[in-house]
Order: sequence, then C-alpha cells, then structure tokens
Amino acid sequence: QVRKWEKELHNNEEPKLVKFVGRPKDLSPKAFFNSRVLMTQEPFDRHDWYVEDTNGGEPRRYVIDFYEGEEKKAVELQKQAQQMMKPPSMYIDVRPALDTP
Repeated sequence: QVRKWEKELHNNEEPKLVKFVGRPKDLSPKAFFNSRVLMTQEPFDRHDWYVEDTNGGEPRRYVIDFYEGEEKKAVELQKQAQQMMKPPSMYIDVRPALDTP
C-alpha cells in the first residue's frame, strides 16, 4: 500500500524504505479518533515508515496501524481449536502521515 500511495501522490514507481520506527504504544491521530470517538478497536501495533524522496528532499513518513482480524463471536468459539492452526488474522491501515507533504 505504501507503493500505491507513492505512485499516486509522487509518481514514484520504486519507493525505497530508509527507516522504520515501531511505536506500539502510540496511537496515530486516526486510531485515536476511531477508538475514542467512534468506539472501534485500537490497533495492536503501529509503525512509521520513512520512504526516500526521489527528488532529494526529506523522507516521507507513512503511518501503518495493525489491527486484529474480525472480533470473535460466541458461535465461533467452538471453531477456536481449528483456528489455532491457522495464521493470525489481521489487517493494516496504511496512509501518509499528516505532517508529510
């Protein structure tokens, strides 16, 4: 998804990651709003990825929030043993940071 944003916003076909910072205890502004106002679940992890600017400027920052998969319902508890053998279910929300031009 970072590649998609880079291509659409900056015409950068081959973005290069210059660094990333794990920030599992920090909520992004979007995650804060969603979890506190809209009462959705909080992400279990957050990363900030910095992508090289092909024009020589400062790296652009992207925020990646990691969320657990769908919440388990009571009916699904009986399937829990089967689920333990499957990879964990999660989804990510990727977007440019608010302070990135």
